[in-house]
Amino acid sequence: MRAVQVLLHSLRSLAMTGWKTRCIIWTMKTVRMTDEQIRVTGLAALLEKLGPDGMIRFLQQFETGTGDYSTERHRWVDQLDMDLLIKKLREQQSKT
Repeated sequence: MRAVQVLLHSLRSLAMTGWKTRCIIWTMKTVRMTDEQIRVTGLAALLEKLGPDGMIRFLQQFETGTGDYSTERHRWVDQLDMDLLIKKLREQQSKT
């Protein structure tokens, strides 16, 4: 969800000033660009090449999420009883 919020904020910024005027010339070395300039230029490139829908879909692939997957997974996996798991699997198979 954070990526979508950032995207919408950036789109508003790009739309208000015209993305071409906000973007840095493509041939400029990225070393001289600020993080904000790189972000705006990158979003503009995605918007130009993929369109709004494609840009959103691309950015959603990189949503990092929160929490510690390994720790959370062990909390529930370590408590699994193999017999109970097999029973539940068989119940699900009989429903289909």
